[in-house]
Amino acid sequence: MGVPRIYLETTMFSFYYEKREKMAALIPEYGVKLLEETESMKRLAELYLTEGVVPKSEPIDAAHIAITTVNGLDFIVSLNFEHIVRPWTIERVRRVNLREGFKPIGVYEPVEVLEL
Repeated sequence: MGVPRIYLETTMFSFYYEKREKMAALIPEYGVKLLEETESMKRLAELYLTEGVVPKSEPIDAAHIAITTVNGLDFIVSLNFEHIVRPWTIERVRRVNLREGFKPIGVYEPVEVLEL
């Protein structure tokens, strides 16, 4: 199968470091690739919001999921248990992604990834 491609949602960095400067320092240190917003990503994030995949009050959470999907990554790792890492969201992301022609993505908390 090859090496999985992972999206680390920002809670992964902020949980550990809690400061923006330290989080930004991880980018060159570990070769983290920054992914840009695209029109396709914005459209998909808007679908997640309008269809109740994540609450309309959480557009950044919808963007994290959409960036993972549109870039063809295998899964997203997050500590956001309120809006991202929960069965309701995972199932609805799967449904929207399949309907819109994208592959399903895995949604995991860090401890689950360590067990993969």
